[in-house]
Amino acid sequence: EVLKFHPDLWPVELRKVAALKALNRSEEADRFLEAGISRLQAAVRKSPGPVTFIALSSLVQARDGDDGALAVLRDGLKSLPGEFRLVEPALALLLKSGKTADAKALIARHVAKDAPASQLVAIGRAYYRAASYDSALAWSGKALSRATGDEKIAAWLLSADARLAKGRKTRDKALLEQAKADYENVLKHSPRHLAAGNNLAWLLAGELDRPVEAVRIAERIRGDAPVERMNRSFVDTLSLVYRKSREWRKARDLLQQATVTFADH
Repeated sequence: EVLKFHPDLWPVELRKVAALKALNRSEEADRFLEAGISRLQAAVRKSPGPVTFIALSSLVQARDGDDGALAVLRDGLKSLPGEFRLVEPALALLLKSGKTADAKALIARHVAKDAPASQLVAIGRAYYRAASYDSALAWSGKALSRATGDEKIAAWLLSADARLAKGRKTRDKALLEQAKADYENVLKHSPRHLAAGNNLAWLLAGELDRPVEAVRIAERIRGDAPVERMNRSFVDTLSLVYRKSREWRKARDLLQQATVTFADH
């Protein structure tokens, strides 16, 4: 009954389904999933809302796959046209399936021409996750043209990530240098931005052969944080930049601490 009143808790439901299947209790998992779907279907009929549709699409995806989830999201957009919280997951599913024409039609139908920069970045992120880097860059450019203040950070980060990914794929050093400039723009506005700092340090050490610069960036991002407060991705980057810059003792100490910290993960 929890899903009727708290549809945002659907990830908990999916974890329970996965746990039951891991215990070879597939029939029980299927019954639990069906019950959750039925409750959410009743909820959207009574009071349709974006969170409920998203929850329902996620549970249906677990049962019927991407096409089932997409059908639910499309029903949601019929009830709530232009609701961007439904556009995002629907776009992601269309791009995942290679339905680029349908993706463009979805955007044209439900995204306003004067949409805020945050929505344009979200669209670009969907294209980025689908490895459509040119489209991601196009949307980041649109976002930057109307972004103000902190909105620019998300647009620069998207641009940097897309240029980094495409530059690595095509071995285009000019794109990698442009990615570097975009990450630096983020850090000018937000000097301790973890994602930008992590990616810039990795880019400098791993692709541009500038490990000394990478150490300076990574250590500034880390500050005085102990290893237990760092995520694994950043630990990996910091280890890389220490090894590339031949700071063996720092690399060894970091990895020894990380081994203890993440031993149970």
